[in-house]
Amino acid sequence: MFTHKSVTMTAPADVPIVTVLEAKQQLHLDTTEDDRLIEHYIKTATAFCEHYTQRAFVKQQYTAYLDSIGPCVVLPHPPALPEPPPIVEYYDSDTETWEEVDPSEYVYDWQSQPATICQSSCSVHISPTWCQTRIPDCNGGNHAGSRYRVTWWAGYGVEASDVPLLVKQAIMLLTAHYYERRLASDNYSTEEIPFGVTVLLDSIRWRFYA
Repeated sequence: MFTHKSVTMTAPADVPIVTVLEAKQQLHLDTTEDDRLIEHYIKTATAFCEHYTQRAFVKQQYTAYLDSIGPCVVLPHPPALPEPPPIVEYYDSDTETWEEVDPSEYVYDWQSQPATICQSSCSVHISPTWCQTRIPDCNGGNHAGSRYRVTWWAGYGVEASDVPLLVKQAIMLLTAHYYERRLASDNYSTEEIPFGVTVLLDSIRWRFYA
């Protein structure tokens, strides 16, 4: 399904899904001594949950690099956002610059899971760049030395309230686990990740129904 050479988060989310105050309420803490440590655990827990589900939670930007492009490009880390629209570019080896493909040459289906970007039509009059100039032709050919990149935004929304409650609960549980179990395992538990966290996340784990 995927032909990406690499996928990189180019603009991380700037809104925490769980605040330090919420985590402290979960932990029954009323001091500020460990606030920075708790903030670190929240970020770590959020990163784990996103990696485990292969989803983006709060608005963030990704860029995928490809050696070739077929009729459609599949965008990982759903759900994709409708705005801002994605940007498709090809590397012009003559000028050694990235050139944008005209948006009229492709269709962005952000409502699908995962989202896709597909050529509008296999016609040099409608999709000259996609079909002939720099993008592979419609028979699957490819111009030697061409490189491509696609940039898009993903997430449930721009606010923490847009994220499903079960995700927030999983992050809170994992944050508390990290705080209370400073080691990978101890005499009380040999679990690195609490069972309840994966049960919550499995219900939205993308690869379960992609």
